Amino acid sequence: MSEELLSLADIARLAKVRRPVVSMWRKREVARGQHAPFPAPAVIEPDERFRASDVVTWLKRTGRGNNPDAAIELALVRLKGSVRPDRTTLLAALVTLRSLTGQPLAGHDDEALVDLADEFDPDDLAVYTEISGAGADLRVAAVEADALCEAAYGPAPALDRLRRPDALELTTQAVELLLTLTWAAVNSQSGQQTDQRAVVAGLESSAQLASALLADVPEAMDLAVHVVDPSTRWLERNLVTRRIQRATNAHDSIIRFLVVDGQPAAELLDRVDELQLELRPGDVGLVMGPADTLVGRLAPTLDAQRDGLLRLGALRQVVRLPAGLNTRAPRQSLALWVLAPPSTPIAPAQRWILTSDVSARRLDDASIDHLVGDVVAALGTQADLAHHAFATGHIVSLPSLIAGRGPLVAPGTRPQLTADAQLGHTRAAQVLETRSLIAALDADPARRFADIHVGLPATPTSTRRLPGELVTVDSLLAEGNVRVLPGTRLDLAELADGTVPVITADDVLTHVGRAAHAAITVDPLDLARAYPRARRVEAGDIAFVTSPRPAAVVCREPGSVVAYPARTLRVQHSELVPEAVAAIINALPATDRRWHGWAFPRAEHTAYDALTDLLRAIEDERADLATRHTHLDELSHLLTGGAARGTLALTTTPTTEGDH
Repeated sequence: MSEELLSLADIARLAKVRRPVVSMWRKREVARGQHAPFPAPAVIEPDERFRASDVVTWLKRTGRGNNPDAAIELALVRLKGSVRPDRTTLLAALVTLRSLTGQPLAGHDDEALVDLADEFDPDDLAVYTEISGAGADLRVAAVEADALCEAAYGPAPALDRLRRPDALELTTQAVELLLTLTWAAVNSQSGQQTDQRAVVAGLESSAQLASALLADVPEAMDLAVHVVDPSTRWLERNLVTRRIQRATNAHDSIIRFLVVDGQPAAELLDRVDELQLELRPGDVGLVMGPADTLVGRLAPTLDAQRDGLLRLGALRQVVRLPAGLNTRAPRQSLALWVLAPPSTPIAPAQRWILTSDVSARRLDDASIDHLVGDVVAALGTQADLAHHAFATGHIVSLPSLIAGRGPLVAPGTRPQLTADAQLGHTRAAQVLETRSLIAALDADPARRFADIHVGLPATPTSTRRLPGELVTVDSLLAEGNVRVLPGTRLDLAELADGTVPVITADDVLTHVGRAAHAAITVDPLDLARAYPRARRVEAGDIAFVTSPRPAAVVCREPGSVVAYPARTLRVQHSELVPEAVAAIINALPATDRRWHGWAFPRAEHTAYDALTDLLRAIEDERADLATRHTHLDELSHLLTGGAARGTLALTTTPTTEGDH
């Protein structure tokens, strides 16, 4: 697109409408009761082009479009076209010079513009080189810079328009997360003082973050920027234009950023190592990059390199973020590291890390608030951790995490809910409440709970694998303690009725909380002929589905076939109690469909059989109650439809004293 001519697509952007709307305008010569034909094209070959002044006049006359400021925004539309990088740099330098002078530049000749650049940038940090080397294009660029500042309502927004995309171009939600974390970290450093001072560094890693951060400084905040790399002249231009001071006090606490993508994993870890070594007690480091490198499972060499970073002891929290935060790679998952050296030394065996997995959530305002709250607690003291109810984080031992040789954040990592941690105020209260519940259930004629005794558990003799330790399906698969078998794709119409139960997804959803039950049975010979590779379930297998919500049932008897889309989770080596697994799946939120990240507690081997029997008794009791509830509904229907209308005669036998 030239300076004077606009294409139809340019006109659509200028008027803030869709491209077909402009074509419709050309066909209609009457607008709001007056004859106003669309401007004739100034150029026909190779494509139609229209004079910008004619288009702006026509839009103003007809009132068409959604942009009343089309005349002043014409410069912004031009920038949407193909602008050379050197031209963009020159425009940015001139916009910065205009902010320094406070006056338009169009009235100055080339020599005057160079003199102004020398006067306001004597150390050549931001604009002098670009302006003095512009040549004959300088005066035309000065006019464009003035128009751009007018269209963008100021030099600072104009610089944002000229910004080149970063290697890691974040979504609005991801930028908002980093900004909120920054100001929350400043508040935690300053102790909520009225006049707060913030010093940030590492903005060279992301022009997008620099623009957003410098434009969003709270009113009561005194912000200074520590420039690590003086060659980043675009950052100097942003600081000058926004009147942000450079940091000079070496004793201030610093928040350091590293937002990076597109580098080999080893180089990325080296850059994180450099940032971590620069941190002092009181400093905070925020690193955002590819999840594969920062939290995923790595090759042995890279895993050892990452373990070396963990052993330095500055890493406080690791977060696996949702996919889609990188606009250049929508399917890529990012991760966040929060680093802060402890104020007092901590013994290696006592070190911990807070891990969070929010990959299954939307990064909305509520999720950001929950995550930031956990980060602030992780940056605090041990007392802060003890009194904080984590919304996303789960505390893990650093030595055990390093020894695990797996991902830093396993899919599905989530905090232990308070309701799961304690059902009463004390452990003794939990025992008393459980005993009272069992005594109440024992009054039932079935007597399923008569032989159950509840007490405090014995102290574990080993810390290698603690009973109740949460472990994800992904980890169990890697250990070989479970198998996930896909359901068989069956065409039930071609199978005759028979004796082999077929558990469908509807059966799983219908019988939640009870043992598996199949509404359909097929002929075994037809099944073997048509589907010779159909898998039969074993006793204790768990049939589960993920859509429309997570649901699971336990197969008590072997021999059934699980039909797609249902799957089978087969527990091996008594690591899990199937009934407990099914109960946890059935309690998951409807949106938690990533079964690789579902987490279950490891079984206490000494109580495995007793726990299995008790959970099965609960399932049977629930089934009996459901049947009893159905019978009560039927009886109520008969009584209200019969006796109340006089079609049934009811009598009662009075009870006399001594009759039992």
